[in-house]
Amino acid sequence: MQDKLYKAGIEIPAPRIVMYSREQKDNILNRDKSQLQQTQTNRNQLNYEESGNSQTEQTPERE
Repeated sequence: MQDKLYKAGIEIPAPRIVMYSREQKDNILNRDKSQLQQTQTNRNQLNYEESGNSQTEQTPERE
């Protein structure tokens, strides 16, 4: 029965267990933390630029 469903393109949900070693877990957590920090930096920069606070606009003209 399972083969017929598979051939018809129907996936059967099944429980899945994924195990990581401590080293792998630490690497994944560090990578995710780094990506989150980069995303936040990008958002802050975009918000800063959209608010009209770019460096060229902030520089006062000297007489």
